[in-house]
Amino acid sequence: MNSCGVLKFRDNNFDLIRLVAAIQVAVYHACVHLGLDGQESWGFRLLELFPGVPVFFFVSGFLISRSFESNSDLGLYVRSRVIRLFPALIVCSFVTIVTIVCSGYFGEVNVPVADFLIWLLAQLTVFQFYDPDFLAGYGIGQTNGSLWTVYIEIQFYVLIPLVYIFVLSRLSDKWSLLLLIFSAVIFLVFNRIFYLHNEILVYPELFKKTFLPYLYMFIVGVIFQRKFDFFHNLLAGRFILVFLVYVFTALVLTGYSGFHLHNEIGPLLFMILSLVVFSFAFSYRTLSGKLLSGHDISYGIYIYHMPVVSFFIYIEFTGNMAFLGFSLLTLTVAILSWFAVEKPFMKLKKKSIRPV
Repeated sequence: MNSCGVLKFRDNNFDLIRLVAAIQVAVYHACVHLGLDGQESWGFRLLELFPGVPVFFFVSGFLISRSFESNSDLGLYVRSRVIRLFPALIVCSFVTIVTIVCSGYFGEVNVPVADFLIWLLAQLTVFQFYDPDFLAGYGIGQTNGSLWTVYIEIQFYVLIPLVYIFVLSRLSDKWSLLLLIFSAVIFLVFNRIFYLHNEILVYPELFKKTFLPYLYMFIVGVIFQRKFDFFHNLLAGRFILVFLVYVFTALVLTGYSGFHLHNEIGPLLFMILSLVVFSFAFSYRTLSGKLLSGHDISYGIYIYHMPVVSFFIYIEFTGNMAFLGFSLLTLTVAILSWFAVEKPFMKLKKKSIRPV
């Protein structure tokens, strides 16, 4: 990115976008699992139009590729990713165990010591999607139903330096772009196979835990980043227009043409949603800074909301009052996570992808 592009990138709304995406995922899960009234309302319908996980994957592709291009020191890259993910994730794992203990669940089931230790090791490493049989009766039957995406993100983080060092660095900008577009199309096929024809897969649940169904979303973010000037000139300052186009298109296609939303969002809607995300990032450029002042509780909301949901389900606290309690508790824990864990550890990073 040239100096002009760097100046254009300053004062963006990506922190606010991540926060909105995390809230979307948390609120949607709470509404569905806690039995909240109003799931047929226009507000819930609007909530469904902006699936948080695809937004996270697009933003991740954009920001992580930019970070590596800005400084390709592999040691610094790994250090930054580990510091951002694992301190909060490890604390969340222990907090989750405490909530299960406090619920009284462990007193109702037989928990083999070996199975417990394997599960704990999985939670503290990179296999957070693993859930043993002894947790099948707790909450939604999963330790933390959102953490599978963290495992996907880790795979993306591993792929970025490999692709840049061994492939993109050896190609011209033109050929790099063509290769990225071709790769996005290939992995889009994997995505459609998984969501529309997964009966042909031998182990569909294992396939879901790989980057294969989701990599095209990440690659789209990389393409937007590498063609930053083009998309900035096209979309910056035009958020309202792009937003309205997306909402109209999504309502028509999902209402009358059978298109999907959520994690299985169709490629056409995902592409337009990517335009919305990019446009918002560079419209009202100081909005994120004014509202958040550099604080980022999105990760905390994302990793903690499902342990709260599962705890409420097990103690049979559901309905509208449960949603209020869920909102207050999740927000409180996310704020504590930011100030007590994430922010102190992030000070250890020698270089941040956050613009100065």
